[in-house]
Amino acid sequence: MIRSQPTLHHTISGGTRTFPLFLLACVLAPLFVSAHGTEFITARVKVLPDQSAIELRLGIDFLGNPMIADEAAARSALMQALHIQHGEKTSLFSELAPLSLETSSTWEDTLPDSLLPPDDGQPHQILIGTWRWQADAESIAFTVARGNRNDVLLWQQPTQGDLKSTLLLGGDVSPALQIPKKDSLPYWPYLGTGSFLGLVAWLQWRRRWKSSLP
Repeated sequence: MIRSQPTLHHTISGGTRTFPLFLLACVLAPLFVSAHGTEFITARVKVLPDQSAIELRLGIDFLGNPMIADEAAARSALMQALHIQHGEKTSLFSELAPLSLETSSTWEDTLPDSLLPPDDGQPHQILIGTWRWQADAESIAFTVARGNRNDVLLWQQPTQGDLKSTLLLGGDVSPALQIPKKDSLPYWPYLGTGSFLGLVAWLQWRRRWKSSLP
């Protein structure tokens, strides 16, 4: 049986209204034209149902990006990119689980193909972060801290259906994301083992009982 994964809604600026991806591309197009790199952080969201875990793949261009001075600034931006609302708490995501960082000349899987910036013939350096966290709540939400100048484009490609995306500005909160629980182990192997041991014990008792008869 194929299980559908929890998904984000099409939203922009933390709202809950529908916002198709092609309209999102129109909104973001000026950002691609005004500088040879994108001026926001991209973050692909992937839910791992068998682990009750979330995986993020984040990316930011630190060449030609007026928001990011150098690689050190890019590292700081990614480390501070998102907070997670889980239960009654709000935590910096990079404090919940380690963020692994690497550089690349391409966006790899951190940006949807439909939003890749046009080739301008200039070199690019993308800092990519990989983060995985086993959720401790049944639902979570992503938020960008108020005053954070680095907007975050969250996106998700469900196993079925269209790509989902949410653009978060400082102070915005994403729609809630439901986290499936780990698949519980089937009880029947344990029941079968118990029944077998019970049968063995009953047969041994019956043998001793029969041997005690005159």
